[in-house]
Amino acid sequence: MFTLNQTNLNQLLLGSIFFGTGGGGVPAQAKTILEKIKEVQVKSINEFSNDDIVVTCFGVGPIGQGKKQEPNFELAIKRFQQYLQKPIAGILPVEIGPGSIA
Repeated sequence: MFTLNQTNLNQLLLGSIFFGTGGGGVPAQAKTILEKIKEVQVKSINEFSNDDIVVTCFGVGPIGQGKKQEPNFELAIKRFQQYLQKPIAGILPVEIGPGSIA
């Protein structure tokens, strides 16, 4: 396991802009989200046990269409854990773009 801090997160954002090839969200919005995060723990797939639950969590729909709503991913994860009666061991981004990473 290793930890991403603000410096690493800025580097991750830059890489996600390049490798996202224009998809996966708006970089300025992603930067605003990442500035609120102090650090992120990153695990190798081998560090999870066979019964750990790893999920993806992402908003669905076109960007910039209609009324702007910020999805509450923390609430979604909390409710999902309550439903499963088990903690979520990890979250896997669904694509490389900046919004996905943030």
